[in-house]
Amino acid sequence: MRTGSVADQRIARGVAATLAYQFTDAEGTVAAPAGVVTVGITRADGTTLVAAGAATVGAGSAPRTYALTAANNLLLDLLAVTWTDAGDGSTHTTLVEVVGGYYFSVAQARAAEPSLQDTVKYPTGDVEARRREVEDEAEDICAAAFVPRYRRVALDGTGARSLTAPDTMLRTLRSVTVDGTVWDAGQLANVTLSEFGVLSLTDGVWPYGRGNVVVGYEHGYDRPPTGLTVAALTRLRSRLNLAKSDIPDRAERYVPAEGGVFALSMPGPYKTGLPDVDAVYERYSLRVPGMA
Repeated sequence: MRTGSVADQRIARGVAATLAYQFTDAEGTVAAPAGVVTVGITRADGTTLVAAGAATVGAGSAPRTYALTAANNLLLDLLAVTWTDAGDGSTHTTLVEVVGGYYFSVAQARAAEPSLQDTVKYPTGDVEARRREVEDEAEDICAAAFVPRYRRVALDGTGARSLTAPDTMLRTLRSVTVDGTVWDAGQLANVTLSEFGVLSLTDGVWPYGRGNVVVGYEHGYDRPPTGLTVAALTRLRSRLNLAKSDIPDRAERYVPAEGGVFALSMPGPYKTGLPDVDAVYERYSLRVPGMA
């Protein structure tokens, strides 16, 4: 279950990708860096993927970019990308989530809605940003990721055989560190995973403690069900056209010119307010009462 995206950028695993950072001034206005910009990249577990000092591309106030090769993009991960401005010595860190796929491609979105084929009105960057919002929202509502993702998180040892992760549909356990000791392959094999997010030991217990168990795991479905993709595309259209509705944002009822009164479906903590979308999300939800 996600609590909102922490990543500045989302890229697909196994393909080359361009990482980017836009420098700004103190007011947040686009600006040029003070000098030459280099980059370094670390994985979620702290290991180095690209050594600091790697060259970037870009000039003036344009974003600085780094081409991540497919060979360096083979694992689901959360990458910390540090951009260093040699001109003033400042460093800026962005987070890049490497995912197993998307709910839909930009091309699918444009094909599903003819108006989105206008790339001036709907630039690719905007479509990608709203897609990320839609994916995060769906996962918050449904308490499940519908594409493979990775998380590394510190959990409280329970003193029992079971430990509950903040995600459902656990796929692969990549690492465990308990009280500072990294578990080996044999110890990892002693852990079973459940679709409801439970890590169970076949022998022994998780030592009791506060944040003393750090686990890295992959979770989520192989791919989203077709119905969920259609619902997500519907939600994408509403997000892209949020400011274009004639109905006030806070309206609970709508009175059209031709007469009649219509009650509007309202959004909630786990509802978008779009009946067709909410019905599908409810169908695939793994959320249970009391789940945070």
